[in-house]
Amino acid sequence: MITRPSTSQLLRTVSHDLLAVVAPAVDDQAVVVTVQMMAAVLDAAAVRCENEANWMRAESAAILEVAARVAAAIPDTAELDAALAASAVGDSDAVEAYERASEALSCAAEVVLGADLPDLRGEVEQLLAARLANELTVIGANFEVIGRG
Repeated sequence: MITRPSTSQLLRTVSHDLLAVVAPAVDDQAVVVTVQMMAAVLDAAAVRCENEANWMRAESAAILEVAARVAAAIPDTAELDAALAASAVGDSDAVEAYERASEALSCAAEVVLGADLPDLRGEVEQLLAARLANELTVIGANFEVIGRG
């Protein structure tokens, strides 16, 4: 018995029970597919809740550091400057800070794509690749919508 289950443990337990108990008891194949999809979403949510705030803060810090260097290297980057100023607002909410950093990343990407700064462009591309890797970790590299498509 788990006396103090974490959120991810609860999600994984429900997912397991959906697949091991509910799905075999259902005769309608369309409903079985729906149950499988529910389990897949719960598993992805379990991974996400285990460390979401930590990776959001780490990724946000890396983004803002590179975005600040992009803004320093290229004059007249009003949108990037505004995004960096918005990100400077202290906030303990990791999701809001991540959203603001994401805007700074978007602006930095637009700026370096139009400039002759291969090193900074490479750093922005690395940030985008790291974001994709995080998302694949969260949802699972083999995630597919069951019974869809």
